[in-house]
Formats: sequence, C-alpha cells, structure tokens
Amino acid sequence: MTNYDPDRFLFESRTGNKSITLQQFGRLIKNWCQYAKVTNPDAYGVRSLRKTFGRLEFEASDSSNVVTLLKERFNHASESMTIKYLDITTSDMEGLFSEK
Repeated sequence: MTNYDPDRFLFESRTGNKSITLQQFGRLIKNWCQYAKVTNPDAYGVRSLRKTFGRLEFEASDSSNVVTLLKERFNHASESMTIKYLDITTSDMEGLFSEK
C-alpha cells in the first residue's frame, strides 16, 4: 500500500487520472456492507457516508469555524443549512465552545 497523495483521487477510475462516479462508489459501499454482513445494507450509501463524515468532523473539532469549513466542503448555501443537514443542536454548539 502506498502513502496517501492529496493530488490523486482516493477512489481513482481504472481508465486514468479521474475519480469514480457516485454510482460506482455507491456500488462499492453496498458490496462492502454485504461483505461485512451488515444487517441493513440499504441504510448505507454515498449520502450517509458524507453526512457521517461531516458529523464526525464536527464532533472531533475544537475550532469555532468548523461549521463554516463544513459548509464550504459540502457546497451548502449557508451555515444554517449545514447545521440542519448534520442535525447539530444548540447543546452541540455549546459543547464546541466548552472544554473537551
């Protein structure tokens, strides 16, 4: 296994230096779920991984601008859209500003 290269795609197409499609990635996720014998594989997909990534990034961050960064990464129009998308509550926001 080689080291991660930020200039290359994480999931690269077989045909060259481009990424796989969302549909191909979705099929990979379904295959991984079947391989892992996940109880409800239909509950997992591209969108759920995207949302999980954002939520974990939010919870792990100690930066007050994490919502702004996630808004940009998700290409959301507003921070309030990102907060709603990630189901961030008032207590979650308060926890961001308290000691971890």
